[in-house]
Amino acid sequence: NVCLDELRRKKRRIVPISIDEPLATREGSEVEKEFEDHSAAVDILYEQKEFSEQIQFMLNEMKPEHKTVVVLRDIMELTYEEISSVLNCSVGTVKSRLSRARSVLRKKLTDRELLP
Repeated sequence: NVCLDELRRKKRRIVPISIDEPLATREGSEVEKEFEDHSAAVDILYEQKEFSEQIQFMLNEMKPEHKTVVVLRDIMELTYEEISSVLNCSVGTVKSRLSRARSVLRKKLTDRELLP
């Protein structure tokens, strides 16, 4: 029991290592530690989050019928026919609402310099 207790204690010990010093291999040679730089990925994720929040804000400013068709088509990926059935209107109405909604979004994105 004493041996088992000692083994358990050793397992729980966390031995700190330096990130600056090289690691020793079994053969006795030393290997430098390499760490990936994730800062670029973090920047991209942040920009995507900001862009998504801007889109959400702009969608909330739109007329409900325009917001609905954009969400159903571009986010939920429904077909024009499916949207027509859900909204109980013609496919032509769906297409014209979507065209107007996208035009409004495009203008807002350009005005806020989120699009070139």
